[in-house]
Amino acid sequence: MRAVLAGDLDAAVAVVIGLPPKVRGQVVMELIEQAHVAHKFNRRTGQALACFGTGSLMTAAQGRKAVLPHRCDARYCEALQSVLWALGCWRQGQARRAGHIRV
Repeated sequence: MRAVLAGDLDAAVAVVIGLPPKVRGQVVMELIEQAHVAHKFNRRTGQALACFGTGSLMTAAQGRKAVLPHRCDARYCEALQSVLWALGCWRQGQARRAGHIRV
């Protein structure tokens, strides 16, 4: 997956803000995996993957229903927390698979 920028976070939040908190993490993990697959495809071919984009979290989120959030209200902060938590879990899993973290 490409580097995660502020726009990527906003795009992911817009996807999950309208969802129940219990499913947000799973949906974000799906977006992250889709972005990862698209990035690997883009590196090999130089092209975007039609359904998931070019490898950024933002392009993976573009095909999903999104709600434009009001920044810094409680719902936005909760959704952003879910996105950041999922990113942290995914990054730890990547590092673990690469042998950088021993459990």
